Amino acid sequence: MFRYILLLYIFIFPHQAKSCTCEDSPLTTETARQAQHIFIFQLLSAKVGTDRDKELTIVGIVKNLDRLRGVGKPPKEIRFSTNKCCGTRLDVGGYFAAFLPNIGESFIANNHVIEIGKEYTVKQSVELIRTILEGHKTLEDAFSREYLDRTEQFPAQPPCNL
Repeated sequence: MFRYILLLYIFIFPHQAKSCTCEDSPLTTETARQAQHIFIFQLLSAKVGTDRDKELTIVGIVKNLDRLRGVGKPPKEIRFSTNKCCGTRLDVGGYFAAFLPNIGESFIANNHVIEIGKEYTVKQSVELIRTILEGHKTLEDAFSREYLDRTEQFPAQPPCNL
């Protein structure tokens, strides 16, 4: 009887399943060490904007606090998507570290930024990042997975095959 009710429910109320793949891979120790530009910043403001593809984008103003690697004028603007598939969560007032392959007037945060949080001061975060770059620690050892999970919003992994 229960099976018939469940089957009837499935046919009457169809559910949509969505999946997605992300263009960039998540921030890892290797991508952090390979980044050409690394700096600490604070997100001062954020507003809703749109990009060329008509996809919702957040545009923010950043205050650069410390540069660990790279040359050139530091960016003052950040762009990121809050899409539930491959989006990024950055809170205004928060402190973050950016690991970028290149630099310009603005930069894309998705998969290139980690929250350094309220537990660490900027000085402590700089020291932790230097230990990663020097090979003494991995990104996961220096910053718990909680920091990456808070900023990166990747789709759920498929179930394991037993």
